[in-house]
Amino acid sequence: MTLAGVILAGGGSSRMGRDKASLPLGSRTVLARIYSQLHEVTSHIVVNSNIERSGFEPVPDRYVDGGPLAGIQAGMQAAGAEWVVVSACDTPFIHPDIYKELLSYRDSKFEAIIPFHKGRHQPMSGVYHISLLPLLDELMNNDEKRMRALYERINMKPVHSFQTVSESVLSHHFFNMNTLEDYEEANRLLKTFQGQRHLL
Repeated sequence: MTLAGVILAGGGSSRMGRDKASLPLGSRTVLARIYSQLHEVTSHIVVNSNIERSGFEPVPDRYVDGGPLAGIQAGMQAAGAEWVVVSACDTPFIHPDIYKELLSYRDSKFEAIIPFHKGRHQPMSGVYHISLLPLLDELMNNDEKRMRALYERINMKPVHSFQTVSESVLSHHFFNMNTLEDYEEANRLLKTFQGQRHLL
């Protein structure tokens, strides 16, 4: 089964007030950090972005203002893989082991594998099958941008617990950086990762 990674970096970063993906975090930008971690899962990675990004070839949205669903659609179509693992550009501390465990649930009866953390679904760390492309096109053409609209029409595998990763790794993986205060917190968290070189 072919596999690719899709990084969603097409949003406007309105709450941050600046482009989240290009912010420096430690020795790398947020985008470069996420790219590096996804590269531990698959060597084929595309970046959904509507602007030019140094060192990355952007894949723009086909559907304007379509939100994350439009980003998944564009990335999945460009990647051309059977399965894609997704990461948003506002989760700078993703961990490959979480994706690897999600991928262990791949089965022909599932069209998406979605992690849950602290009772909330985390679609921006999900795994999606290419068979969803026609439905994504349909939703976009109907101006339907809600993730729930997708979930209501597919066979989704929810994953509520992880056997191979600690709660600390999970919390960092799902840490969401939307505001300048979150960015400051991310820099503070980075200082606690000394000795964990893959996170620096």
